[in-house]
Amino acid sequence: MVAGDFIRIIDTVYQVQTVWSDGTVTLNKKFDGDFSDIIKAYYIPKSKVPNALSYQATSAQVKTYIEAQLRDLYPLQPQFVEVSRETLPQGFKWRVTFTGEIFADHVDPLVLISTQQKELSHAAITQFSAKGTPTYNVLASVTTDHSSKAIHPGAPLFVKVMAINDYGISPPEKCIVADHQGNVFAGTIVPRSPPGLPVDVQVWAVPSSDGKRLNVTWSEGSVFGSDISRYEIEVNSTAIPTRWSSASWSINKVISRSDLVLIGDKRYSTLIDVTNNVDLVITVRAFNDQGAGGPRWYNYIGVRDTNAIAEVEDFNLGAQHATPTCYEKQDECYEDRTHIILTRGLPGQPPLLVPLYPRVDCKFFRFELLSSNY
Repeated sequence: MVAGDFIRIIDTVYQVQTVWSDGTVTLNKKFDGDFSDIIKAYYIPKSKVPNALSYQATSAQVKTYIEAQLRDLYPLQPQFVEVSRETLPQGFKWRVTFTGEIFADHVDPLVLISTQQKELSHAAITQFSAKGTPTYNVLASVTTDHSSKAIHPGAPLFVKVMAINDYGISPPEKCIVADHQGNVFAGTIVPRSPPGLPVDVQVWAVPSSDGKRLNVTWSEGSVFGSDISRYEIEVNSTAIPTRWSSASWSINKVISRSDLVLIGDKRYSTLIDVTNNVDLVITVRAFNDQGAGGPRWYNYIGVRDTNAIAEVEDFNLGAQHATPTCYEKQDECYEDRTHIILTRGLPGQPPLLVPLYPRVDCKFFRFELLSSNY
């Protein structure tokens, strides 16, 4: 950390003024909060913003500028920002739209650094000028036109479009909805997208089986506005960790929504047939009327050691890997390989045979054998 770097704490952006030898820093303004607060902070080195944008920048230049700052944070999101430019009577306005599930909740306002505001600074910023003369008669600001929270996945919407020019606003024209799938009311459209990953996926070797059957359990993930229509259980006998590819997977079982076996709150279970004495990796993929889940950046709820791979491999594959798990009190079961399970039978509880009780002669302290067949 060096002087000039930026820190966002809660909803306020600060700039580092001094970095002291003991590791503490001095910020450009007083911290807006209590020191007992539980806070979340984001650190941005000033090198992440090496250049300044021209006040005449094209939409493509602004898009490239923003993407360069965010690309490392969202490597799996192929397209996450769009920019358009509008010419104003004096100057320009750029409309920046963030897209994708990663921005489905809350997006903090963009931070604009210019000579018009004194709290934040950058070495690449220069004074605005008009006809070669510096001027302060410039307004540089950021406003939020629309938040994704205003549209709720699964809630039907009526959509109208109006044209606007310097003389006013045209009458609204109602949009014709071509795809009526999922619509609740005629003429509406339901915001929805492919589902997220199933969560808490586990696979179990079945006790007392012949090794040709596994039990797979999972919970429903985010549906993004459209109910799950089916799940696919996929298996891979040739995969090695961190090198999974979609070409090496085969579909073992397809389960429609009507055939799901409910074992808890949106938690399901199914038995799959396999070849015994084989190492397998199991995944569960979700589908809705918009298609298969992924590969995208989806809401993710991790469990146990699934975190080790889900942050990259599962999102890229679009299916959640199952964690091999043992039934409770199954003493002879031991799973120690992440996501790899050996198809096998497991011994059940051994029978306990109790011989006939002998007749006890309390007077002479002797036992009499009743039967020798134990």
